[in-house]
Amino acid sequence: METVQIRCGSCQRVMAISLEHLGTQVHCPHCEAIVQAPPKPARKEAPRLEASEPEVRDGDTESIFNNADAEEASDDLFGRPSKPRVEMPVEESSAQEQFESSGTELYMPSVNQNVPDFALKKAADDGENTLASMSVAPPPVFAPAPKPTAPPWHDAAPAAHEAPHDDVATLQPRRVVHKRSILAPMLLILLVPYSIMATGIIAYLYTELKKAPPVREPLELLPDPKPKEGGAPRQISERIQHDLPLAAKLRTRLQQPLSIGAVEITPIKVQLTRMEELVLHLKAKNISKDLVFNPVSSEFLVYNPPKHPLKPYAYLDWSQKRLYGAFPEWAAGPPGKEEPVSGELAPGQEELIRIYTASRFKDDVKEIAKSQESLLWRVQARRGLVEVRGKQISATAVIGVEFEAKSIEKES
Repeated sequence: METVQIRCGSCQRVMAISLEHLGTQVHCPHCEAIVQAPPKPARKEAPRLEASEPEVRDGDTESIFNNADAEEASDDLFGRPSKPRVEMPVEESSAQEQFESSGTELYMPSVNQNVPDFALKKAADDGENTLASMSVAPPPVFAPAPKPTAPPWHDAAPAAHEAPHDDVATLQPRRVVHKRSILAPMLLILLVPYSIMATGIIAYLYTELKKAPPVREPLELLPDPKPKEGGAPRQISERIQHDLPLAAKLRTRLQQPLSIGAVEITPIKVQLTRMEELVLHLKAKNISKDLVFNPVSSEFLVYNPPKHPLKPYAYLDWSQKRLYGAFPEWAAGPPGKEEPVSGELAPGQEELIRIYTASRFKDDVKEIAKSQESLLWRVQARRGLVEVRGKQISATAVIGVEFEAKSIEKES
């Protein structure tokens, strides 16, 4: 019994049906779903046999012996030709060939290779719809070739240069050609010279800044009011404000040295004398190589309104008031055995500088000694020679000594 293998539309498994059930609805042996079988293929009809009547001529007698002149003897009583013109019917093609001729792709290996022998025997006994009721199904070999559909981005009609295909259409995604913009080249042309120019400007500014002198505080570099001892103080037309705030680099505390220019100053102590005066003890050292100078001049401390109306840069800053006016002493020698000196220091020499408050501040000194406040003693000192407009001139700076009122020592 010839069978045809089809695929169930529900479970997608393959089943075999006989040719008699083509065009009908059958049940899938696997999922029991109703499956519409393909229609039966059209069969070719065999040509009919037509008997030709014998041709009887006038004068011929109907005798079996009158055909002696015939080309060949015949046993036919009716005078028919010995070789009837009969066309043999064309052998009916198999179902497999008919389905292939119809354009449906079927892949049908031998059923005996997949179905057991006892199943084939039972199929021969049952007679119909046997393979459709078997539980053992042949492998999935029925695979109708689906025609690919065009993707949504592709045109339905083929291009003019492409040859149309009858069975499968080869579709390629359309290649999008972007129009190139000239914006990027234009930006590149403009930005490259700009980058080179900006780099050159930055390098030039960096070089000039390295050549420029460091930024100084206003009270870090002041002109010397008395470059030579014994001379009269000079009036300075543009004078820097004397009580400007001091930067951190110009401040120090007791026992902490501070270097400014060619001099190193170390505050030692603040002492209260028996005459009720405050004394600031400083140790000064000349750290230059070729300069001789007096670090603290008496002209830096004097304040006499009738003769010196300008307030000095050196004063004791207290929360209640500012104590302007003081006088210095210079001494040198071993500790406890110092002797008075002029105040000038050669390179590498040290000296002790004492700065006393004026006697008119006795009452203020008593209040300061009793308080618990923080005080700042400002001192103007020479820092050596500096170059200004191609000339070497003497310059000074203002430093500040921070101390607490409770740290004041009393003179024994």
